[in-house]
Amino acid sequence: MLHKYFEEGGNWDHLEKTGIDRFSIFAHSKIFCAMKLFSQVKSLLLLLIVAIFFAGCSKSSTAGLPTVTTTKVTSITSSSASTGGDVTSDGGDPVTARGVCVGTAASPTISGSHSVNGSGLGTFTSALTGLKSEATYYVRAYATNKLGTAYGAQETFTVLVP
Repeated sequence: MLHKYFEEGGNWDHLEKTGIDRFSIFAHSKIFCAMKLFSQVKSLLLLLIVAIFFAGCSKSSTAGLPTVTTTKVTSITSSSASTGGDVTSDGGDPVTARGVCVGTAASPTISGSHSVNGSGLGTFTSALTGLKSEATYYVRAYATNKLGTAYGAQETFTVLVP
């Protein structure tokens, strides 16, 4: 019956034609306002929840991978060498492993041959043994935190002839 009121233009003068009393219109308008207010409150609550979620993510969004440098390879012999690295930043999360990756192909990773030389920040040394004479090796330091593994610059060296 209220639709007749609104079809007539929502004018108080047309109430007698529609058979609707003023109280019904008043009650309906209050219910409509309450529903509109509830909808706005829902929207504000959703916005607040999203803002709280993103505010809680601020630490992880600023965290990153560690920073590590590779030490120059020294003490090269016919079957061994010495190298290491320096972890200068943990990226916002503790470094859980560090060491040196070594291989005969460029860009060695921790999925291949690598040493484990502790954890945390600072310098470390790694002795490379069991190397093949006259082979060229690639090494680079690595550091791992909960976000992943970072690698230092690659160093290349050739093992000496016995």
